[in-house]
Amino acid sequence: MTDKHPNVSCDLCHIKEFNSYRYKCLNCEDFDLCSFCFECHLEFDDHKMDHLMVKFDSPNNFCGFTIENNTKVDLEFIKQKFQGKRHEEICNACGYRIHGVNLKCDICFNYFQCLNCFQSGKSTDNHVHGYHPMFVFNRSQQVLEIKSVKIIREIGSGGFGRVCLARQNNQDFALKIFDLSENKNKKMNPHYLFKSLLRELDAYNEISGQNIHRMIGNATEGNKFYIATEYMEKGSLKDVLKTDKDFGLCERYKVAFGIICGIIRIHEKGLVHRDIRPDNVLIGNDFTAKIADYGIAKIANQNQDLTNVAFNPYMPPEFYRYLGSETKPKRLDLQKIDIFTYGLTLLEIFNGTHGKKNENEEFSFRNPIVVKKPPQYFKELVEKCVQHKVAARPIPTIIFSYMNKIHSFFRFVCKEEEKKGLESFSFDERENIFKQTYELFINEFNFISEM
Repeated sequence: MTDKHPNVSCDLCHIKEFNSYRYKCLNCEDFDLCSFCFECHLEFDDHKMDHLMVKFDSPNNFCGFTIENNTKVDLEFIKQKFQGKRHEEICNACGYRIHGVNLKCDICFNYFQCLNCFQSGKSTDNHVHGYHPMFVFNRSQQVLEIKSVKIIREIGSGGFGRVCLARQNNQDFALKIFDLSENKNKKMNPHYLFKSLLRELDAYNEISGQNIHRMIGNATEGNKFYIATEYMEKGSLKDVLKTDKDFGLCERYKVAFGIICGIIRIHEKGLVHRDIRPDNVLIGNDFTAKIADYGIAKIANQNQDLTNVAFNPYMPPEFYRYLGSETKPKRLDLQKIDIFTYGLTLLEIFNGTHGKKNENEEFSFRNPIVVKKPPQYFKELVEKCVQHKVAARPIPTIIFSYMNKIHSFFRFVCKEEEKKGLESFSFDERENIFKQTYELFINEFNFISEM
């Protein structure tokens, strides 16, 4: 988890000392956004979309650089830091390899510009200058020095490797270790596993956000492949649902809202996750939810199939129709798979259950997963998400708009009570705040009207 940014407030939502990414504007004087507000891509007052941003991963770190407190970070400072730097990326505007400051679009897939093209206001293809926010990017920060990594303990294992809590330079992180030579799973040969790992790296490189699990670095050593990611203290959502007594209603809502925010980030980049479920959502100490495990994430296009997606009981009916079929799913249909699995995850978060329509038969198109027990909250939303008819499922931005009304009210309550966040209230107070808010919300807003 990212440490809190001391003495920094978001200039849009006014949350103090947030622990998401910090986006600092290089055009405005003393202007910062939390990750959530930056990802909304809004203009207001003097801050515009064509303003260049720099992203802080932690209080004194950006793009692999560590700075002292009170260092003035402006464009001239950024230029000095990247002076003489040769990047791997090619500028999508001029076609030349980028030297010096490297800029990445937060909306377009795999889109980069050099500083000269950005300052010239160049637009190309689907990238429109002034409408697509860009931030300073440095891929070299992702190199991991394995020899200096200390393994503390193993925290998980699976068919393809193990996960350890590790430490380097006083930083704790989760380290995935894959030994391709020891892969014994007959369904995935080492070659395909390696391609899957490279795809996971591509997804980590392309997607970032408050609700996206962050990669710290990666490395290869012989037949071993390493991916270092931020350490999420509470483990998976599956673990939290089973054992965490502090997982109250506000915390459950925060996780549910965070997951849909993460799905939007994935879909914005033209990707689909295809395996949203409690096992693949990681939870931090403050109940921030982050979507993880991008080994099967792919670009959503009409030429891909679903044959390499591991079987799991969260898949919608159309998954079984496409298996072994020459018919390829359309892009929107692929993204609607994430909505279906989100609906099942939301169902579990609020104490509902699901299972096979006929428990005595295998999962199939004619025997799909169904809701067995409705959730305590958000019943209508869950029903919409798990519709068997693909077109009837809502798009993620509609779900976000619907749930953001509660999020906005929570922020209003905190501001009125002069609290930094809901965590400043007692557990019982938070439970009452959620129940009262939900009753007001459900009476005033109908999900169907949002669609």
